[in-house]
Amino acid sequence: MPTFAYTPMTDLTHAAGVVAMMASLYREDQPCAVIDPERFPVTVATLVGQPERGRILAITDGPVLCGYAILIPFWSNEFGGTVILVDEMYVASEYRGRGIGRAVLAGIEAERPYEAMAVLLEVSAGNVRARGLYESVGMKERHYATLAKQFGR
Repeated sequence: MPTFAYTPMTDLTHAAGVVAMMASLYREDQPCAVIDPERFPVTVATLVGQPERGRILAITDGPVLCGYAILIPFWSNEFGGTVILVDEMYVASEYRGRGIGRAVLAGIEAERPYEAMAVLLEVSAGNVRARGLYESVGMKERHYATLAKQFGR
């Protein structure tokens, strides 16, 4: 029987696996912008080395990495405190449908990392399965549109 754990990464033990899963995420769920995979190791190293900026949850089944989630805190006047942005959440295909995503979201709500008042995430229009999960745990679409402008280097 699998025993899943959702542990903040404090070292780079799972870094290569998480980077590979990041690439899988962007292959499976096409992003709105061009994504440079050279950024993935930088993200992992930054969040492991500077946990005040966010954290990566390594989702494991014993010693096997089966997914990850990136949690980014920010202050929101609207919510009256820290909000956790689930910037990415990915579960390897062979582990899907086992309640892992639901458990990660329940863990965020129970733990309230960074003293969070709310959790936000984005889901692509075509990812019906993920959207169903998010709605089933009480997340609701907001009437705001997310606009973005990427700055040049």
